Amino acid sequence: MKIDVIAEIGWNHMGDMDLAVKMINLAKKSGCDYAKFQTWKVDRLKAGPWDKDGRRQIYEQAELAEEDHYYLKTACDKDSIKFLTSCFSSDDLPFIRKLSNEVKIPSTECRNRKLVKSAVQNFDRVFVSVGASTRKEWGYLEEYPEVVLMHCVSVYPCPEDSVNLPKLRHMVNNFGSNPIGYSGHYTGPEDAIAAIGIGATVIEKDFTLDRSLPGRDNKFAIFPADFRRITKFARKFEKMSKFLGLDYQKPEQDARDTYAGRWD
Repeated sequence: MKIDVIAEIGWNHMGDMDLAVKMINLAKKSGCDYAKFQTWKVDRLKAGPWDKDGRRQIYEQAELAEEDHYYLKTACDKDSIKFLTSCFSSDDLPFIRKLSNEVKIPSTECRNRKLVKSAVQNFDRVFVSVGASTRKEWGYLEEYPEVVLMHCVSVYPCPEDSVNLPKLRHMVNNFGSNPIGYSGHYTGPEDAIAAIGIGATVIEKDFTLDRSLPGRDNKFAIFPADFRRITKFARKFEKMSKFLGLDYQKPEQDARDTYAGRWD
């Protein structure tokens, strides 16, 4: 069993490509398998409350131009860490496919069947977070057994009493055809470690170097040292999860032959 760990850099770089590359490098050093970003175009953003509260300006600052995507992909390749990005619009899928054969669909778009279907048809691996949706709404994803279903609670940050690990356990026990993952927003590594123990084979957590950096997600993201805790545990858990049969193992032979029955 392989457990993949995704460092969700997202838009925590706020348009600073030097910072983004530094994050990629430290994510790799922390043992992560993926450095993930977010892809959008502000000129497609519909009118909404973000036009009055400053969020549109933040989106504009954090938007990755096409050349930024190539720059970050090259940085990932240099550090031997996989590039991944979240897609919010099916119009962006053809461009993302030029960069990777894997893509993430965020919780806000898990009910967007057109987007998910197109992603499945064009990518080898698709991760879909199922936060902020009812079981009925995301249940159609069972039609795509290759999709990695990611338990997610879309609260930023997510308090510990809202993490809802029993939902993850239910998904692991009842969706045998789909790989199951966990995308967490709890401020700490403990939820991810617990999720691995329950059976999640993909872990995603928000990555930061400094919680005082601009951008909402930096405020609850976890540090490289936290990711190191997660990845070290993941590698140990992989070894401990190797099935060695129902009979005793060879190293137990001495205990079996020498010590059994020594007390009357």
